[in-house]
Amino acid sequence: MKTLISKIRNSDMLSYADVLKLKVSLVLLFLFIFGVLTVPVTLFEEFSLEVLIFLPTAFTTLFLFSSVMLVVNKVRTAMHFSIYTFGVLTVYYALGSNPLYGVFLMYVTLTIIIFYQDIYTYIVYGAALTLYGLIYIHQNGAQLVAPDATSVLTSNLVYQGALMGFFLIFLIYFILSEIIYEQINHDYKQTQQSIKKITLHVMTYTNELRERENHTSLHNDENLQKAVRDVSVFFASFYPDEKVDMEEYVDFYFFLHHQDLQAIYREHRQTEVEKYARELEKYLINKPNDLMQIHMSMTAKFYQGAEGAYPNTRYEFKIDENYRRKVNRIIMLACLYRYLRVENTQYDRWKRLEASLSHDDIINLINSQVFRSILSHEEVKFFLENHQLFNEYLG
Repeated sequence: MKTLISKIRNSDMLSYADVLKLKVSLVLLFLFIFGVLTVPVTLFEEFSLEVLIFLPTAFTTLFLFSSVMLVVNKVRTAMHFSIYTFGVLTVYYALGSNPLYGVFLMYVTLTIIIFYQDIYTYIVYGAALTLYGLIYIHQNGAQLVAPDATSVLTSNLVYQGALMGFFLIFLIYFILSEIIYEQINHDYKQTQQSIKKITLHVMTYTNELRERENHTSLHNDENLQKAVRDVSVFFASFYPDEKVDMEEYVDFYFFLHHQDLQAIYREHRQTEVEKYARELEKYLINKPNDLMQIHMSMTAKFYQGAEGAYPNTRYEFKIDENYRRKVNRIIMLACLYRYLRVENTQYDRWKRLEASLSHDDIINLINSQVFRSILSHEEVKFFLENHQLFNEYLG
């Protein structure tokens, strides 16, 4: 339940598939509560024996099948069968002694279909349910009002008009939403194509500049290749269960920059080569992809005068240069002391980080020239005068 509530709160961060899964989960939860509270009571209604056996059994079967499909991640199948389950529930109530319950369930089922926000589902299931509702009201209108011919006719028209109006209003809403979505999607695709063209032009111009200055292209830079390989191997060391040889993976990544990817996909169809090539394609740095757009955006930040450029002090380590207020400098000094006391920063004889610094070690370190790039004389003096307090409360 906590997981479900958390997903609802953060639904704006979910993908379409995750949102649909969340909706199906909510519908099934509502369906379970509604069925448990109402179906047992309706057993006292005047149903035939066949209805009493078949419909509750069909309801239970469909509900369980929907739940299983949701668990195995067949979300759209679960969505369809949850609608079928509500349809069975609607027919079950419609066959009871009070037709008003059946009409009420028709609106509930239509609302559930609307909740899924799928125009094709709404047109197919919503239209079928509305048609069934119109016929049902026409046949059972006399039981919805007092048995007077005029009032029955008027009542039928009101019930049918309300149901038809309900369906048509949301049909118009879905059509307009679909038109707006298509326009937004079209604009998005056009924008992406324009960005790709601009990125390609920038990359071409950048490569020409590098060639004029006798610099190798970015993906051929040996320093970059070594950095990527070392960092990748370092991160891979934290995941010993992974079966991929990271050095070979990185070499394959840079190898792909010189290959025709479509030819690779044709020649190595349904192999590990195709799998890894498709994984790495979006990260190639000689293609106008999202990664290169991020790279260009970051590179622009290093040019002074550019909008949102990084300040010159972005690598400033001195506490008094970063914080003007004395209280902030004291807080940073306390954080630094706490880190040195609790974090393992000392190697043992097997080159493993196994120990942190003692209080005396920190005093010696702060007194050394190493810390002059971080602490001013004022902060060193403050620490030495109050080192016992640091040790007592932060040691």
